[in-house]
Amino acid sequence: MIRFVFLAVLAFLALGLTSCGEKKQVPPAVSIRVERLATGDAFHVTWRSEQPTRALVFSRGLGLREGRWKPVGSGLKFVSRGGYDILESELDRIEFGAVIPERTSEVIGDYPFLTTFSDGGLVLYTGHLDAASIHCLNLCSPAEIEVARGGFNKTALQLIPRNSELIVTEAGVARQQLLFHPPPGGALVYFGRQEVSQANGFSVIADPRLPRWLERETKRLLPKILNLNAAKLGRRPHEPLVFIPYMNEENSRFSMRHSGSVVGNHVLLSLYGASWERRGPGTLDQYRKLLAHEAFHLWNANLFHNSHRTGTRWLHEGSADEFSILALAELGLLSSRELRQLRTEALNRCLIGLTGATIPESDYAAHIRNHYDCGSVVQSLLGYQLERQGSDLWTFWSSLFDVAGKNNRFYNPETFYSLANGQTSAPKLVDSLEALTQGKVGGPEGETDALEELFFSSFRTVGIDITATDDGDWPEWYRELVLERALSMALMADCGSAGYYVSDENSIRIVGRPSCRYLKSDQDITTIAGRDFRLEAVQVYDSIRSSCADEPSFEIAGPSLHAPLTLACPTLPRRPRYMSIAD
Repeated sequence: MIRFVFLAVLAFLALGLTSCGEKKQVPPAVSIRVERLATGDAFHVTWRSEQPTRALVFSRGLGLREGRWKPVGSGLKFVSRGGYDILESELDRIEFGAVIPERTSEVIGDYPFLTTFSDGGLVLYTGHLDAASIHCLNLCSPAEIEVARGGFNKTALQLIPRNSELIVTEAGVARQQLLFHPPPGGALVYFGRQEVSQANGFSVIADPRLPRWLERETKRLLPKILNLNAAKLGRRPHEPLVFIPYMNEENSRFSMRHSGSVVGNHVLLSLYGASWERRGPGTLDQYRKLLAHEAFHLWNANLFHNSHRTGTRWLHEGSADEFSILALAELGLLSSRELRQLRTEALNRCLIGLTGATIPESDYAAHIRNHYDCGSVVQSLLGYQLERQGSDLWTFWSSLFDVAGKNNRFYNPETFYSLANGQTSAPKLVDSLEALTQGKVGGPEGETDALEELFFSSFRTVGIDITATDDGDWPEWYRELVLERALSMALMADCGSAGYYVSDENSIRIVGRPSCRYLKSDQDITTIAGRDFRLEAVQVYDSIRSSCADEPSFEIAGPSLHAPLTLACPTLPRRPRYMSIAD
């Protein structure tokens, strides 16, 4: 589940003489009516409070609503304050309304709000609609916001589709309207014309344009993965419902080809771009890993839950990454050589990612996947050590779930490391991994050497040799990785989260905004800091770092540019060496 719960820091400031007072009472419940409009590709959403109130404070998603959702009614406006979005009213009212456009939304560090199918159907995540009534507005204290958050668990949804559409939720299927009480974390709801199809051990709503090989592979492989996980972990989730939307055009941000989410026993596998049209080694391997990754979330994020603390995503995302390749290897779909190559890739992705942010800092950065890659390396190192002692990672996680079952089904890093210390005979290894995941190693430039030494030492502890080279015949994925890190960090420095890029074999299109420092419009580029990215992808990183040693910006150029443009300089630490895991 590449997107998880966004817990913003509560930092409301007292801006006036008084607030609502400190009385801590649970706020009135809010019911929500969600109607898909017959025309205009939009939803009309009405929130109704049990008592008159001045505002609704939303539980999730900083900046999702302001400027995108249109209030319905006079005196209403969306604002963002202190980490939360608020719908304010000039007067007390019972009902608040908004029109929400139907467009695929990317919410950093959380589930996408809407995911569209090619035939106009879509999957809506209800958690972004959750709201609680509140009176104090910008005068609220953090304690009062915490009280308001108590109302998020009391949501009733009335769902109304268009004519001839279905609504599909975990509560069932309806053709007109459905009253639904979603769980506290929200739910996925399908609006569209596709019927639910039954398969072996799961059900599915697949995009009508989904290439047939993908549907066949899902129905062939997913039951095997579910049965394997159930046998290894000693427990089985309820039968999952899988949504597979497919849009032939590319997804914009960072050339993303797929994304996945698991909410309850619903699995969302979103695929983008024409590269999925044909079954080939690249697309087949990528889809199998996606399927196995999201399947493991049915255990580590559905049956059981990681703590909702910022900085802990590495635990459930990293374990899902590692168990995805373990499952495929167990099923005979990955050789030991291929398994080692994938772990080598995760190790180098982790190293490059840690030159930009520590693991805790990476939770909600769209351009850094340390919680996946580094989390996977942590799991594989622990697995290597357990195997040396005659156990394995499956047994370890089964024990972790046993512990979580005694704690309201929650586990956390403290649980993980306590169990690791109890089940392994390598306390220094566990200490090193804990330091890494706590952000005590990684991030600042001076710690690149410390990162390399941590991994050298950790792999030696588990009896595996690794080698490091600064130059060499790098694989293609590594060239792309280093280029991506340099360009992503440069766009973040120039545009914040507003800039991104889309790449193909011959060019990179970087997308700017008026708010960017230099990149005010979209540009096709082929040369970055004097280097041709097609021939010198790795060297681009070093060239940007060299150009930025004494200058605030570096040059980019392309075939349609009459003169070079500039981008603001990012802070690029020394590039780590390429590491290989020995046979």
